[in-house]
Formats: sequence, C-alpha cells, structure tokens
Amino acid sequence: MATAARQMHVVDIESIPVIYHHEGREQIRRIVTRGRDGYQKFSFHVVHFDANLEKDMKEGDLEIVLFVLQGSAKLTWDDKTVEVRPGSAICVAPLTPYHHTTGPQGMTVAVCVSPPIE
Repeated sequence: MATAARQMHVVDIESIPVIYHHEGREQIRRIVTRGRDGYQKFSFHVVHFDANLEKDMKEGDLEIVLFVLQGSAKLTWDDKTVEVRPGSAICVAPLTPYHHTTGPQGMTVAVCVSPPIE
C-alpha cells in the first residue's frame, strides 16, 4: 500500500534548536530539512548574524535565496557592493563567493537552499 504524501505541516520556530557558528555570532534555525522533514528539493532556515559581523561566504554548488527580515548588511561580490535591508531578496548562484558585513543591529534572514542541506 502506498504511503500518502505529506501535503502540509506547520513548524513553530521556537521548537527548532539553535545552531551556533562563527564563535556564536551566527545563529541558525534549520526549519525544513531533508533529514527531519523529508523534503528533497530545498531546505529552509532562519539565520541571525550579530552586529558588525564580517564574513566571507562561498556556499558550494547550491542555489540560495536570502530574504532580509530585520537589520541590514553590506554585500560585496566581484566589484559590486550593495546594502540590503528588510524586504531585500538576495539570489546567490552556485559557487558564488561573496562577503557581508552586518549593520549595527545585525541582520536576520530567511534562507531557501536547493538542493537541501542539513
């Protein structure tokens, strides 16, 4: 007998444990993952970066969309620098290196990643 596919579920962010990175200055809540939730095409996270955090990023062979919920940052890639703030969507192609420096309130982003990461 075939198992019915999960059509929808709701996750309370407070029920998701925090993962700390970058000496505790980056807090990640992995809300939807392949391992826990069985999603095969994407994962979804909420990440908070503390104030004035400088970080070099290169995510590997992943397509990523970040949506700024709170705070701000300056993003630099190639020869471009852009300031992002609440409502900014950042689309990152696979293997694209970039640098960000968060503003005085830090920055909180919703992150969708494909393929999914744990």
